Amino acid sequence: MTKKEETKPVETPKPVEETKPEPAVPFASLCSFPFDAAKAGDCFTVCKVDNPADFAACLKNYESLEIKPKAASKSAPGGRGKSHWGHINNTQAGLIDDALVNAEHPLTVLEIATLAGGRLPRVLAHLKYLVTKKGDTVSLTKDNAIFWPENPNMKGVKSVASVVTLFLRKPKKVVEKKKEEKKETPPKKEEGVVSKDAFAGIKTSDKKETPKKETVKA
Repeated sequence: MTKKEETKPVETPKPVEETKPEPAVPFASLCSFPFDAAKAGDCFTVCKVDNPADFAACLKNYESLEIKPKAASKSAPGGRGKSHWGHINNTQAGLIDDALVNAEHPLTVLEIATLAGGRLPRVLAHLKYLVTKKGDTVSLTKDNAIFWPENPNMKGVKSVASVVTLFLRKPKKVVEKKKEEKKETPPKKEEGVVSKDAFAGIKTSDKKETPKKETVKA
């Protein structure tokens, strides 16, 4: 008889857990619009001057892309696809321009940013650019609302300052300070000093002391 060969159980290899790479955070530009590589576009003429650090970040991200996105443009009658101040329609600069030209009443920076789909610093920088670089007038009301005086809808609106005087301020945090209750402390008594009322409760006798007579011995 032959001994049966002992069969060892075959060990199955454990599946290797694949480590999935963390998803890359998509790049977000200051204006939230695609980078415009045209030298005459808003990125080079406006953002590069007003926000050089953000422009450099956008340019670096644009150069790293394999497929370069095209800047959106839209033609409009009588404008050759550009706004009143020569910015391409449907870009952020063009939308800001249109907000001023077509506004029915003065707008706040937040309202213009909502219409243009951009951030407040970028929108305010463009509004100031229209004054400092384009030589036009963009005014403020007493409530810091913005308007273009040549807009027919703005007749009678009083200007109090230029938009270049407007700055964005971070809201201050209001911290309520607890009022500490002041405890009344009795005045310190000086050593060796007696107050006038110290002897108020002590009664003195009204009897007068008579001097004793001396007796003469005989």
